[in-house]
Amino acid sequence: MMYWNIKKLAGLSLVLFSSTLWAENTIQVQVRTEEASAAALGFKVEGKKSGGRGKVYIGKGPANKTYIFGYRKNFAYGRDVLCGSEVLTHDSIVTLVTDGEQCSIKVN
Repeated sequence: MMYWNIKKLAGLSLVLFSSTLWAENTIQVQVRTEEASAAALGFKVEGKKSGGRGKVYIGKGPANKTYIFGYRKNFAYGRDVLCGSEVLTHDSIVTLVTDGEQCSIKVN
């Protein structure tokens, strides 16, 4: 009986410790734009796309990875407009800035 309780305690400790490590490697990324023609926006990291409709999207992803940012023009299934990429190491606010046909990113 005592051996069983020790195994449960060890398993619980392992789960709590590993979830803490995972949380430290996850960052929050806020993407925003004031582009009138943007119907949806978001980012792609490690091959996974994250985004949503509107002018602001908040998502989570891994730290110390390259994020690619962009938006969809005119409607949710419209043309993709790529704005740039950046390696993010901590919680960030990324603004998509358009100037004519050019799009760039500003990271805070």
